[in-house]
Amino acid sequence: MNKNLLYTAFAIFVVATSLGSCIDVEYTYEAENGFDDRSQDSASVTVDTLQGIDVSMYEQARIFPGLVDTLTEMRIDTIVTFDLSKTYVDNSSAAFAQIYGSDGRIESLPQPIYSTGVFAGAGELVTIVVPDGTWGLTVQVGMQTDNLGDGGAYSREPIVYTRKTLYPGSNRVRFPLGGYVWIIREPDVTGSEVCQLEFRNVYAAPDFIMDVTDPDGWKQQVQNTTVPWLDIRSKYVAMSVDRTRMENYITIDSDFADNLNEVLHTWDYFMEYYYAVSGHTPDNEKVADCMPPFQQRFVFDVQLVDNYVMHNLNEQGVMMMKNTAFYDDLLELTTVKYGESENIYLALLDRLTANYVPYSSDWTTAFQKIPIFRLVEQTGCLSDREDFLMNFEAALSYASADSSKTLSIDRWVNSGDYDDYDGFDEDILRLLVMTQIGKIGLDIGNEEWEFHIDVSEASRAAYRTTKTDTYYFRALCDYYKINFTPLYDHWGITLDDADREYASNYELPPREYWKINPANTSDVFANVDDYNKSSFRYRHNRSSWEIWATENSYRYENDDTEYTSESSFHTASLLLDGDITTYWHSYLDEKDRDNQQDSPYELPYYILIDMQEAQTVDGVYFGNGRNIRYVSGITVQYTSNTSDMSLDETSVEWIDVLSMRQTRTTGLNNVVFYDFDQTISARYLRIVITDANLLTYDENDEDAAVAFETYHKNRRQSFSEFGTYYYK
Repeated sequence: MNKNLLYTAFAIFVVATSLGSCIDVEYTYEAENGFDDRSQDSASVTVDTLQGIDVSMYEQARIFPGLVDTLTEMRIDTIVTFDLSKTYVDNSSAAFAQIYGSDGRIESLPQPIYSTGVFAGAGELVTIVVPDGTWGLTVQVGMQTDNLGDGGAYSREPIVYTRKTLYPGSNRVRFPLGGYVWIIREPDVTGSEVCQLEFRNVYAAPDFIMDVTDPDGWKQQVQNTTVPWLDIRSKYVAMSVDRTRMENYITIDSDFADNLNEVLHTWDYFMEYYYAVSGHTPDNEKVADCMPPFQQRFVFDVQLVDNYVMHNLNEQGVMMMKNTAFYDDLLELTTVKYGESENIYLALLDRLTANYVPYSSDWTTAFQKIPIFRLVEQTGCLSDREDFLMNFEAALSYASADSSKTLSIDRWVNSGDYDDYDGFDEDILRLLVMTQIGKIGLDIGNEEWEFHIDVSEASRAAYRTTKTDTYYFRALCDYYKINFTPLYDHWGITLDDADREYASNYELPPREYWKINPANTSDVFANVDDYNKSSFRYRHNRSSWEIWATENSYRYENDDTEYTSESSFHTASLLLDGDITTYWHSYLDEKDRDNQQDSPYELPYYILIDMQEAQTVDGVYFGNGRNIRYVSGITVQYTSNTSDMSLDETSVEWIDVLSMRQTRTTGLNNVVFYDFDQTISARYLRIVITDANLLTYDENDEDAAVAFETYHKNRRQSFSEFGTYYYK
């Protein structure tokens, strides 16, 4: 995946439509122009030139980031307290990926930045007093740190921030453009855990702090101040926004300020859920497993590097253009509660990508959707997310049907659309499976979603770079001490024989967990019945089996090997590989290619199997895979002999145990199970193919019928899987 998430207007439109939406959001990009249009006779603020202010860049500062009215705005001296006890964890320790920007490798985890709630006026001298013994702090004036470069048209100055290292004692900083003040700490900062810095000759920025700021007082402050920028912050997010935009929201929506606490709490829910999926939880004793304590920052600007409208190339946070779509994604209550902030989600998903995960790439999108689902569930908005509800309903119907499905095949056979089977999206189907697994904890006394957190922690601890479904499935069985094969079978998720054998060491699930319905918020287990364990088929592990396909004389192999590469051969071993998309084909000897005649072997055909040791067998299964294949009549036989013998032994007494017939209309779709009339004990099996194949021809076309009977009736006998099973 491209770690550099570089958004264009087109890309964001694609994101908005692809993730699904219940709210119609018009993604227009009316980014404000910072150029002076000369429509005013003078600046909109008054300037006190008696304070020793550097006015050399006043005109540029008035354009961006904006000026404070130095005659009406009160300067203050204030003390701000910082918690330096927070442990900063870098990307490598937390096992997150890193973003590669134009300036080299930079980190993507939230940086150790502290908002101060103060603003440095343009060109004004600010004093910061640092306590004795405190080392490792830096002051940054200006939130927007994109360097626009040396060329092109600018909506602001190319560089609109400055930084200065702080030392114990008095430190002075003056920046001609001014800006909001941040404090940045080094990971190994020294000093008191509770650090108080004194700021002199600054202005109070109208920050909104979750559960601290009074909404009514904040509205008045926003409407009465001329400080142009502020931070809106919670425990896990901080949004650097312009005051004018906040004043517009307050004017348009009388509840905007009152809703901010709920908006920020909702974002904190999302961040906790997002980190939890990758195995990071708040206050975890293990530093590498602890949720990063610093805030994920979103910074608005009037122009970004290379004219992106949003990007992740800045280590300090997600940089965003000032436009209504992005502001609504962050601050509009309905949008946030309903999980409709698609632009922000995609930015975070790309920025906080785990290096070590317990699942294969097929599951990536499903895992990324878990925080969104949990968010709308937490906020009570799930009932209005039709994209989830409709897909869940169709997927649950699919899972309840039977246990002989193969998801990767069904999405093609039944609809012809790779991403859509009978009304559901495959990624949301997988999300539903992950949600059911998360809910199972509630049924057996564990915490909800706890498994996902623990398995992600374990995956990171093991530095797992190979993403396989085997790891996840076995970890699931180990965690709950349950054989989850029935769950996977009902969802059509492929398991290999070794995984089935591994899971068989545990008890089968007590209930039909594939019927858990997260959309039924009153009782997700309402339709979950007890599981009839006696009906479960334990498939034998075929990994050591020997198999041989031959024609009726036992003299020749009967495999289709008429290809230049062995990887294209269709040998009998493919019947045992667990991959329903690979097939055995009978041999075709094209002796008269010029006359388009072929000379296949005469029926019957035989496929012989040595299971290496005597097995208790209650039935067999066949698979045809993606398409209806060609085998019509099959008889399964066994011999009572269990001692060593060669598969080409002709003097064997074979006993019929099953005869199966199919037509072109019924065929074998996916996997079909056939119970024997009675349990047998056998080591050797023989499959006998007795009838002409099921190749389609026009029965009303006499020439076609003749051609079929002459050239094709035995041609290409074929199917994809064969195995045995037993009951307990």
